[in-house]
Amino acid sequence: MPFSVSENLKTQVYFNSSTNNDLTKIAIIPSTINTPIKAALQAKYPGAVIQSKLEIIMLELRVRITSSPEYNLPASAIDGTSTDVTINRDLIRSLWDNPRKQLDIWHRIDSNSPLRVRGSLSLLNKGSAELYYLEDFLGVFTTEGTYPLSNTEDIQINLKDCGYGFLQGIDEILFTGIFKHTVSVANDAFLVSNGSLIELATFDQAQTIISQTSGNATVDLTPIAKTVQVTALQSSVSTVNTKVDNLVTNIPTARLTTLQTSVDSANTKLDTLSSTSTPPNLVPLQTGIDSVNTKSDTIIATSNIINGKIDVLSGSVAPPDLSNLQSSVNAIAAQIVVLQASIAGISGGGGNSSPTLNPLLARKLDVDVTINDLFLLLGTVDGVYTNPHPQKLQISASTTSGTTVGVLTSRTSSLWQSTDAPDQWVRVDFAGGNNPSVGRMVTLSGLALRSNTLTALGDLEIEGSNDNITYTRIFQWLAQRFTGSNEWRGREFVNTTPYRNIRIRQTSLNGTPNNVLRFAQLAMYGAFNFI
Repeated sequence: MPFSVSENLKTQVYFNSSTNNDLTKIAIIPSTINTPIKAALQAKYPGAVIQSKLEIIMLELRVRITSSPEYNLPASAIDGTSTDVTINRDLIRSLWDNPRKQLDIWHRIDSNSPLRVRGSLSLLNKGSAELYYLEDFLGVFTTEGTYPLSNTEDIQINLKDCGYGFLQGIDEILFTGIFKHTVSVANDAFLVSNGSLIELATFDQAQTIISQTSGNATVDLTPIAKTVQVTALQSSVSTVNTKVDNLVTNIPTARLTTLQTSVDSANTKLDTLSSTSTPPNLVPLQTGIDSVNTKSDTIIATSNIINGKIDVLSGSVAPPDLSNLQSSVNAIAAQIVVLQASIAGISGGGGNSSPTLNPLLARKLDVDVTINDLFLLLGTVDGVYTNPHPQKLQISASTTSGTTVGVLTSRTSSLWQSTDAPDQWVRVDFAGGNNPSVGRMVTLSGLALRSNTLTALGDLEIEGSNDNITYTRIFQWLAQRFTGSNEWRGREFVNTTPYRNIRIRQTSLNGTPNNVLRFAQLAMYGAFNFI
């Protein structure tokens, strides 16, 4: 029968002002692991299939930053009058607006996939009150608490200069990763008797022991298997009885009746099993005992909670008035709903809505589906989206035929199109607008367009510039045909350079064919940068 053994493995990477900032591998490949436990199992069971499984259970940074100016909380967090929604919004923005160091997390699923930025962490100088602090970034990969690693995955980290330089002076970062390594004997094992010793063995080992102890005679292993299984069940029942004895002093006698009946039933079945010449199916009995163990643990936990509450109530002079407490709970619940809408945007899978994005980690997701984009982050205040053009950014076009180009960030299905002339383009100035943000740039990592008609686009050049004169290619998107109205098509790409201006320029005829550049909505993805 298969069985497994688990152990925890640890990796660490240290960064300071003397280390380079190249990509550093932090993931362990399961197939390459050869720990003492694995080696021991391979030696004990030659010929058996030994497998390794690896799960990430912790990814953590220990951070000390002193070379940047000390981080100050936003005014809304300390004025005592701002709402929770405002405070949380300002806290998130301040993490990326202030002088900082930045650590990027890179991920690749297999050797056929490119290495891509999975997320980023903003590392701040939190002052002498918090000289060292911890950052957990397992949430970049999963919300389940553990993340299983395949033999083909690759995870790397590196420091990025986001306008404030790399580590200096006594700055230091210590990365620690904890991995759960499970070693399994995958093929069936047999129970054999070698004198007075009963042990697990592979089939080949079983045949050897049988030959040594009985010559070439046929040996019936069934009684031996039954004996070992009965011994294991007796141990389980003994554990249950011990837990029942412990419960007697903690819970009322009436609540023990059902549990004791279950134990008596298990003992009866065990007595029947011991006198049976051939072993019956033991799975239902083992399941019953496991269920009893679980129930006893639950009862103990419940009893402790009840006793704790009784102790608290025993010390009260009079029962408190809970009406004010309930009102506060209701108000907090309402604020949480507003906060979730404000930070995450409107969730959904298509149309004008989007699933959530975590702006704190600047997590970059697959843009082949509609997700939160940079326009949504700029335009959402207190859960309400307002087109950020022209207040917070400026959208312009080479030419326009019909509806103004500003509708592209209105999150509606209104069509915009250019005239029929070569080299048509749309430009987004992220630092422009009626209320400009000096120094705002974006590190673009994805782009999506939404159709209004079935017209195929020509080849597109995605370009960036910081002076609106010289433009650099970020990505070339070859001719793309929409297959339906209100359909999103997107591309994700690797880019590490921030730009103020992003331009989409059509360089070939569309499917009509003519030079008209035409689509209904625009979305961009990446991280904000400020200088």
